[in-house]
Amino acid sequence: MTTKFILVGGYIPKAVDGGNAFCEELVKDFHRDWPVKILDCMFARPKESWDEKFTEDTIFFSKFVKDFKLELAQPEKFIEQIQSSDVIFLRGGIPTCC
Repeated sequence: MTTKFILVGGYIPKAVDGGNAFCEELVKDFHRDWPVKILDCMFARPKESWDEKFTEDTIFFSKFVKDFKLELAQPEKFIEQIQSSDVIFLRGGIPTCC
């Protein structure tokens, strides 16, 4: 299996297309395996914001991905979650210094 990394800086929905090209690239190799399993990793953010951001991500992906299952990453079962996911979405964090 080939690993693909898509590095994106900034706020994806602010792209000219609202994030459509990002989502298309994210799931294009899984078109035969619907639903695409996306693991949403928020480890770089304060835990108290995870639920709110997960809801935002669910709304965002639903605009551009026709059939997906979004799962919130949990530290205690992260390895197992990675193994059962097609895509790992590592959400950015909030600087705590400087």
